[in-house]
Amino acid sequence: MSTAMIRRSASFLVVLVMAAGSLRGEVFSIRPSQAGHAMLDATGSSFAFSSLSGVGDSTDGRHLRSLATFDLSFLPPGAEITSAVIHTRISALYGNPAALGPLTAARVPGTRGQPSTDIQTSWATLGLNGDPTPLDGVVAPSEDLSADLSFDFDGVYPSPDSSFDPGRAVVRFQFDDQTNGDGTADFIYLQDTVLELDVRLPEPIVVRPINRHAKRCIPVVASLPGAMGTNWTTELHITARYPVSVWLYFTETGADGAAEFSVRRVDLGMWDTVRYADVLPDLFGLQRTKGWIEVFSSNPGITVNARVANVGGEGSYGQTVPVVGESKLLRYSGPRFDDHYRRLVNLVMMDPDNRTNIGLVNLGPSTASVEVTAMGANGPFLGHTTVSLGPFEHRQVDRLETVIPDVAGAGLIGLSFGMLTDDAPWLDRGVAVYVSRVDNATGDAVFVLP
Repeated sequence: MSTAMIRRSASFLVVLVMAAGSLRGEVFSIRPSQAGHAMLDATGSSFAFSSLSGVGDSTDGRHLRSLATFDLSFLPPGAEITSAVIHTRISALYGNPAALGPLTAARVPGTRGQPSTDIQTSWATLGLNGDPTPLDGVVAPSEDLSADLSFDFDGVYPSPDSSFDPGRAVVRFQFDDQTNGDGTADFIYLQDTVLELDVRLPEPIVVRPINRHAKRCIPVVASLPGAMGTNWTTELHITARYPVSVWLYFTETGADGAAEFSVRRVDLGMWDTVRYADVLPDLFGLQRTKGWIEVFSSNPGITVNARVANVGGEGSYGQTVPVVGESKLLRYSGPRFDDHYRRLVNLVMMDPDNRTNIGLVNLGPSTASVEVTAMGANGPFLGHTTVSLGPFEHRQVDRLETVIPDVAGAGLIGLSFGMLTDDAPWLDRGVAVYVSRVDNATGDAVFVLP
């Protein structure tokens, strides 16, 4: 078995095929998915958070600790992290932060502030080009400050230390003396923070990554003939804000996605865009199939969109299928969190001119079930059905009336998707749902998300 990877330069694409069972070493420069600072008193009991990355103290003696969260979910289990270096730059300097001692950094289990000895005992000192250097007014914003954090990252990913959350790393910056108590504000703001990981990736990838914080998927892709003479293809575009590696995990409809998936990698430079006219045959070498794609990336700054289209002799009729992220997922948590417990979908027409399909994707590693309820235009209950999903499974129900018979001929209706069960831990849960309404005369489709 081998895994094909797509490398993209400014002018061409190259397919690399890696030998089975090998480990491939490379360096990833990862930008934060979240950054900011916490402001605390000496005991850590007074807490406030800002989106600015400040480090130092304030006039009332509170201290600022900067936090940067890095998404590591692109790393498959079995990857080996051989080194970790944090880089940052100073964007602004106020007062005399050099009086607070050296600037230090460490990977921490959480994001809330407690006295540093309760969170991490080993702190690395940041300096110019890796050399510890006191920070004072001569340090220019353009200069790179870095520290070796390799001791905070175990060799094999994910870490066996359960206090470190799989799928992400939180790095905290603070001065050695959290406040000097002089009644003046002495602090800096940080920018351009990057975590540089030297990683050996398994080839081929045989275990899905652990994705708890940045779930993203294209909930349906297809390359196959459909009903009433339609012929469906899926166009895929990826655009990068920064240099990035993107992994696409394709799982066929009905397959056990925990064990049955295909992986392809696409490397892009800054501001690059890549397009696949029909992604399943063009990238995965698959035809006459459908399913879904989970998206992972080494940097957060990417945009991914798909277009599922009916292609014929006179052109194509297509529907845009955007990436579905955390904010659109169903999560089983009980009615008290009804914003994630139930979702509504409209733009559904049940008449002779249109047909309606519904689809569901389980992004979690355990079984889940969803109740689909149909309501008429004036609110009458028309019926419901339950869809059960295995781990990482995609299910599409073609023609809604086959599972909820009373919607046939009902005209305008609304649909409710509600979680019934999910056996996965809370952070591992997530179900994407969608509706596809197809014009019977033209094959033109409309894709609808909650």
